[in-house]
Amino acid sequence: MSNGVPARRQGEGTPTYYRRIYAAQGWRGIMRRLATPPRRFRPTKAGWIYFVFMLATISFAYATDNNLLFMLFAALLSVMSASGVLSEASLGPINVKRRLPAEVGAGIPFVVRYEIRNESKRLAAWAFRFRDAALFGQRPGPLMLHLSAGEEKSLEAYSSLQKRGMTVLPDYEICTQYPFLLFDKSRSLPGGESVLVLPRSDHPVRIPWLAERTTERGTEGRELESAGEGDSISYVRDLKDGEPVRRIDWRKSARYDRLFRKEFEQRRLQRVTVAFDPGADTDYEYGLEICASLLTQLKNSSVPFGLALGSEFSGCSEGAGHLTAQLRRLALYNGEKLSQPAGDTGRIIKVYGNGAYRIA
Repeated sequence: MSNGVPARRQGEGTPTYYRRIYAAQGWRGIMRRLATPPRRFRPTKAGWIYFVFMLATISFAYATDNNLLFMLFAALLSVMSASGVLSEASLGPINVKRRLPAEVGAGIPFVVRYEIRNESKRLAAWAFRFRDAALFGQRPGPLMLHLSAGEEKSLEAYSSLQKRGMTVLPDYEICTQYPFLLFDKSRSLPGGESVLVLPRSDHPVRIPWLAERTTERGTEGRELESAGEGDSISYVRDLKDGEPVRRIDWRKSARYDRLFRKEFEQRRLQRVTVAFDPGADTDYEYGLEICASLLTQLKNSSVPFGLALGSEFSGCSEGAGHLTAQLRRLALYNGEKLSQPAGDTGRIIKVYGNGAYRIA
């Protein structure tokens, strides 16, 4: 976006483009667009030195009436003209599409892909890069060294977004200093892509009774999850190769001179509901991140979990899909006060806006 004026989208006609500006900014936006040049043009440090040298040359040429200096001045002007023509070949006929994931995690790097096509039939584009402050801040964006006429390539770069919620990315720029590094020329490219940023879920949280859960590797090579060994022995069987020795029934093994394993009655897995109550806190971002971290830990422990957020309760379930759905709800949370959840909530973990939580 140049001077607050949205960039023209690919294939968008002039009447449609100006109607879109008028709908967003009114007549003031139309006048601002008419007063904005299609290219941003500013000298580099080398360009300012070049300008000073050129002004000094023309001053001495007029003062001394020296034809050689006039010829040198003409040569300097021709270099400037060539710079403008060649740099336009790297900006004008270039079509770009910016591709981003639909969902990303806050603070987690993701891949941004730029699909680039040179629409020129004769001229190649050289040494242009992307200036994308929303994704890269002050860091330089990805650089394309060469793109032949009619060629299509893609560039990839890593970026991250920190703020949860639905983020609409603004316009960005394609820029070049080709060929003589005298000027930085750029033009705006349309943005508007939407990315859902999920809250962070990597904070260290502790649920004491989850420590009782055990993970064992069964005879078929898969992991078996249980909520503890239970209170009574169900039966005793022969110990198989690869099974842990901590459940061996040593008394019976000594009696029959072979190893036996004790099997316990497992307690039924308990449902857990994470309920978020912002209370009077207006800054509750950390509390939402604690909610996301608790849900992630419950999912990793194979405990059926649910989320009570505002007036809605998700119900308790398991799996990555259920976790993703709850993280989306947290990402779009708008501060609604907590209502009493209805349904089979099981044990409740209440999280407050400042990140503190209490296990009921």
